[in-house]
Amino acid sequence: MPDRHVPPGAGGNADAAKAPDAHSSDDPYRYRRGWSGRARLSATNRLRVVTEDKSGLLPVAEAAAEVIRKILVARRVSVTLLEGDEYRDLVNVGDLAPDQARFPKGQRYPTSDYPATTASLRVNRGYISTSGDLDVVREYIALSPRPTFGCFMGVPIIAFGAVQGEVFATRDPHDPVFLDEDMEVARDLATSFGTRLPDLVRQQHIDDPSW
Repeated sequence: MPDRHVPPGAGGNADAAKAPDAHSSDDPYRYRRGWSGRARLSATNRLRVVTEDKSGLLPVAEAAAEVIRKILVARRVSVTLLEGDEYRDLVNVGDLAPDQARFPKGQRYPTSDYPATTASLRVNRGYISTSGDLDVVREYIALSPRPTFGCFMGVPIIAFGAVQGEVFATRDPHDPVFLDEDMEVARDLATSFGTRLPDLVRQQHIDDPSW
């Protein structure tokens, strides 16, 4: 979600420099075409292994976002909570713009800013900007200060049968577009992360009541 406010391809920052290169030539996930059931299970297991020794909402969300970015060969990945009628940004990873924080503390915005996007998350279980859902693209363009972008994709984070947030991924204009099978894998990964999300959010409120 938050990447809609920042043009893909913007310059990196110190945090982005720490992120692994998702486009290295020896990456086994490099623009993968076709995901077998075994490959999808392997991707989900990778996320679980990387995040299982993490504790705390932001460390777990950050680790999950980095793994998802690597597996999807995305330029940027953002993880956002959906709390009632508000989105709340948790973490952005990848090639971030200078004014885009890795941990955008306190950044909230109403779901009414993104009605088509919110409906796609709740009803269609996600979207890809090339899928023909023009309302989602119009929202992106309307709220982006410099609406130049490649392909973007959003999938819901689901826990207890309800949408609890979004994983938002982007590629640059010269990158291959996301495919439907990429979105299926993204859903697997977001759902895996979602199994821990309610407990992580609950503990965050206990540890920091002002959060």
